[in-house]
Amino acid sequence: MGRDAHVALRQGLTYLALARGSRQRCRGCRRLVETTGGPEQLIRDVARRELTLRSLGAERRLALEMAVDEHAEVEELERHWKEAEEIAEISDGMLSTTTELEEELRRLKQRNGPRGDQPSS
Repeated sequence: MGRDAHVALRQGLTYLALARGSRQRCRGCRRLVETTGGPEQLIRDVARRELTLRSLGAERRLALEMAVDEHAEVEELERHWKEAEEIAEISDGMLSTTTELEEELRRLKQRNGPRGDQPSS
């Protein structure tokens, strides 16, 4: 399943779960996530205790779903942040040249020798 399909499925399941439940139940689930120490801790707790989804009560199951969604969103944001930092680092290197950088690039090119698949500069 592709990333877009995975995101759509997560959002759809959450929407259906929330649409079926009352606002009070959702608040209760949110409190459950918070009182266990946050999404990561709730997920770890269920995994550590080797609980099946069927063994969880409806509120705890919804809380776990919310925790998994939040965890996935945080991971996605962190991945985008890391990519942006890498791009910024590359851009900084391309925009600012120093004699030390130029010398290091020349040294690396000489050490690796000419390659047919790379353009020479």
